[in-house]
Amino acid sequence: RDNRRYNNYYDDDEDDDSFYQIKIPSPITQWRTQAKLAVAPASSWSRAAGCKIGLYQRYSHDVLSIPDCKVHHPSINRAIDVITRATQTVRTPAYVEDTGEGLLRYVQCQVELSTGKVCLSLVMNAEKFKECQPH
Repeated sequence: RDNRRYNNYYDDDEDDDSFYQIKIPSPITQWRTQAKLAVAPASSWSRAAGCKIGLYQRYSHDVLSIPDCKVHHPSINRAIDVITRATQTVRTPAYVEDTGEGLLRYVQCQVELSTGKVCLSLVMNAEKFKECQPH
């Protein structure tokens, strides 16, 4: 192989393994000001347990609760805690993909940085607004 023809694309220095070096992520935390989180039933047998709110586990649709997520802005973690407790209080049924039943599907949070307030969107599985009322 003529390396001169490929000098922009081919590096014949086999000792250079900087490409394979592991990069350690930044220690910066609490930077994420937006989050779309999935919702699942906290219990398979009781609506009184409320909803579990978090991210899907890798390669599945099992929701992993992340109450103290280090990358979320603290306002997001507080909002998710309040919503989780509210779903227990009013017995909100979480959406279940297998059956297509349940009410709360997703929670979206956006933090206003100047105030720390959260703009909250709840995605419901309902045809009419009236169906979104607590039972």
